[in-house]
Amino acid sequence: MSFFFDQLFTVAVKKRQQIIVIFQLLYIFLLTLTLLAGYAIYFKKPAATAFLLSATTFGRLGLITYIITTIPGISRRFGVQHRLIQILMIFRRYFGILMYVFVTIHYLLVRGFQSIFAALPLVPEQLFTLMGFISFTFLTCMVVTSNDWAVAYFGKWWQRIHNLTYIIVWLIFLHVALQRISIWSVLIVINAFAQALSHVVYFMKKRNEIPPAVS
Repeated sequence: MSFFFDQLFTVAVKKRQQIIVIFQLLYIFLLTLTLLAGYAIYFKKPAATAFLLSATTFGRLGLITYIITTIPGISRRFGVQHRLIQILMIFRRYFGILMYVFVTIHYLLVRGFQSIFAALPLVPEQLFTLMGFISFTFLTCMVVTSNDWAVAYFGKWWQRIHNLTYIIVWLIFLHVALQRISIWSVLIVINAFAQALSHVVYFMKKRNEIPPAVS
């Protein structure tokens, strides 16, 4: 089995640019789909119903890809190494963009298009939708600052902005769990605890590595 993952890693490295192009084509497809959804909803086309019913699916895809983006960091803090994790690390940024695209489509279908076309209040009143709105806002802050210019401009604040992910994971859990307890709420709460525990383990390792002070 290790040979298979070694070969897969080799292919991922050699075909990195081609795989990135596939990600980019997927972004374009999803953007086109979003525009078609907005058109169908605005003009009340028959396809509008199908698009609106797909909102939950896009939300679940966003949740899955969010979890995928956290796996390399969690594994590194636990000291776990595997070729599959290395492959995820190579394409982590592109999975992150894909996650944000899924979440954006989910938001637009659930609320965004209604806010634009039907003057629905931008900030939702229901608690579970409010949790989703806040997590989407935080994700937007992270995506906007995911570039070299932002790293240089914000300095130490850049890391603080990206530490929002540890708040986002609990907001996502509340967004899902306040609707109903399901496999999706279980998956995201496991991920939340895994993130927290990995930091505890990493902190303990670092503390044990500190040499005793010379008296």
